[in-house]
Amino acid sequence: MQNNSFNWKTSLEKLIAGNQRFISGMRSTESLNGHVKVKELAEVGQRPFATILSCSDSRVPAELLFDCGFGDLFIVRIAGNVVQPSQIASIEFAAKVLGSNLCVVMGHSKCGAVQASLDVESGKTVDLGPNVELLINLIRPAVSKVLSADKTGPNLLDRCIKENVRNTAAEIFAKSSMLRTMAVENQFKLVEAVFHLDTGKAIFEPY
Repeated sequence: MQNNSFNWKTSLEKLIAGNQRFISGMRSTESLNGHVKVKELAEVGQRPFATILSCSDSRVPAELLFDCGFGDLFIVRIAGNVVQPSQIASIEFAAKVLGSNLCVVMGHSKCGAVQASLDVESGKTVDLGPNVELLINLIRPAVSKVLSADKTGPNLLDRCIKENVRNTAAEIFAKSSMLRTMAVENQFKLVEAVFHLDTGKAIFEPY
């Protein structure tokens, strides 16, 4: 269970430092010794220092872009980095049971799910089946908000991606009294980020 010495800034600094190593091509020894560490974790169990809610996009593997190894991160992935009860439950489990009390909601540039939602909201026909339609509908409120403010300005997709991250973070707190309470008690922190495919850099929102 969770202790009272939680310092989310330390966890965030580890992610930022890992991303810098990824960008520079200097991987840590720990992340390379996975075959050794996984055997240790089989005996002692997991204690990830952060949870990452990110898109399922194959270009966004969180363990690699944050230069982390086995047991470091608790990963929740779904196209469009949206949340439903199962994703929220996973974050709650990580925070309450595993002590993973920093959660990063991370979108990424050139997100196909957000682009599909933008196409639908702009009146284009997108026929990807009923299940994909349900997922797209979870993203559409964020896209609609961006379009209602300025549908002709530059970087429209990027603005929708950022708003979708913000919307997902709000949804997590709106639907989890457990995480809201933990946040008030300084036992949980939610941070927003966007990963940029062209640079390899994860940019975190000011906190």
